[in-house]
Amino acid sequence: WNGFFVKAGTPKPVMALYEAAILDAIRTPAIRDKLVDQGFIVRDMGAERFRQAIAADFDVWRGIVKEAGLKL
Repeated sequence: WNGFFVKAGTPKPVMALYEAAILDAIRTPAIRDKLVDQGFIVRDMGAERFRQAIAADFDVWRGIVKEAGLKL
């Protein structure tokens, strides 16, 4: 997956502006079509849903790494 991140501690009003701008962009047919043409699967999710998706993926991969006994 790909997404946009901001520095920890970014004020919520600033985050809301970024989120609104990004969602507006990916909802624009021309932009969405260009992303799809490049092979992206465009998901219209806000910051909270994206955070949840990252957390869920992290949990899955944490289990796989632990089960495989991998170490850094």
